[in-house]
Amino acid sequence: MTENDYFESEIIQEANQQARAILEKAKREASEILNQAHSESERIAQKILAGKEKEEEQKAQRELSRFRITNKIELNNVKGRLLEQVFTESLKRIQEWKDKKSEEYLSALTNLIVQGGVALTGGELTVNLASEDVSLIDIKRLESEIMKISGIKTTIKVTTFESDSVEGGAIISKKSLTVHNTIEARLGRREDIIRYKVHNILFLD
Repeated sequence: MTENDYFESEIIQEANQQARAILEKAKREASEILNQAHSESERIAQKILAGKEKEEEQKAQRELSRFRITNKIELNNVKGRLLEQVFTESLKRIQEWKDKKSEEYLSALTNLIVQGGVALTGGELTVNLASEDVSLIDIKRLESEIMKISGIKTTIKVTTFESDSVEGGAIISKKSLTVHNTIEARLGRREDIIRYKVHNILFLD
């Protein structure tokens, strides 16, 4: 499994695990909103039917249109909150992998570096890591794997992040070229796709 599979599948798994509870909650909230919308629509419809003057009918129609827009916004807000809940929980678990130096994180970190090195076609590479991750990697193994795939003799120089702004993963560089394979960067590049998948799990039944 590639590193992107690890991180992405963790989010998808979280969505699947929470889908039933989230759907029930979403449907309750949506039902309340829709019931309110139905009642309000009925009231406005009656007002339109009872209206004797054109001006009054137009006013009621405008009121109904405004209410429909508000109702749609409220439903979208409910969906947005639930999507964020899935992301928050799954990213929390990914952070726990890193903190515990788990096998999942070690495998993901290795793949992040190998894929970045291969993208740069091997050679003299610099791998920038969080200081606590340096002890997790096997430099010789990484050099060998990158060379095997790229066909180019590879050497790796390890440096560490100057700040804690990047939570995990690696930044791989070669001369003026850089591949940002941090967890945030990799997920960020696929965020729209992942959110689409999670949305389908949670809201399309």
